[in-house]
Amino acid sequence: MNKINCQDCGCYFDSALLLTAHQHVCSRTIFKKGPSFKTKLSKKQLKIRRMIIGSFEWAQVQPNKDTPKRLKKLLLDKTIAVLEKEIVRLEFQLVFKNSPSETDLKRLIAFSHAHNSLSCRNKMLGVIDKTAKINNKLIKKVKEKARKKAVREMHAKLKPDIERTNDLMDVYFKSGERAVSSGGLPSLGKRK
Repeated sequence: MNKINCQDCGCYFDSALLLTAHQHVCSRTIFKKGPSFKTKLSKKQLKIRRMIIGSFEWAQVQPNKDTPKRLKKLLLDKTIAVLEKEIVRLEFQLVFKNSPSETDLKRLIAFSHAHNSLSCRNKMLGVIDKTAKINNKLIKKVKEKARKKAVREMHAKLKPDIERTNDLMDVYFKSGERAVSSGGLPSLGKRK
């Protein structure tokens, strides 16, 4: 009987069905897919990655007490791309070593926590940007309504020949003269 082996971990199986079932839970196969910020992983795969010492998900679960406050502030000043690059480098360095060093593990924990806080901050800023855009649109609408109302009131007071535009500067009397001189608006005392 032919035995099929897993290319990642080297385990042997009697059938292809057993191999595919194994690959869904094989820690090396799941590790090769990459961290959760690069690829979308299922809950089961995330749980398996949390058990791999030296992975991004494992570092997220660990407490971040040993990191000094200065280093935390420095890491928060970096971009997410720089943090992700360093996390991937540390992951591959730590997982495939037989005995990972304590300093590299602490560094990975610090970088992963900084990545989480930066991504949360960016999501919040994205929400704030969306609300600011909505508020700006509402403010523009309110200003435009107020301007149109002012033009209507101007037309009512001056009784021009034709309502040509919604611009205050384009209001004309029946004689053809402009209601507003080129020096300013009527509210500024520039009527003819």
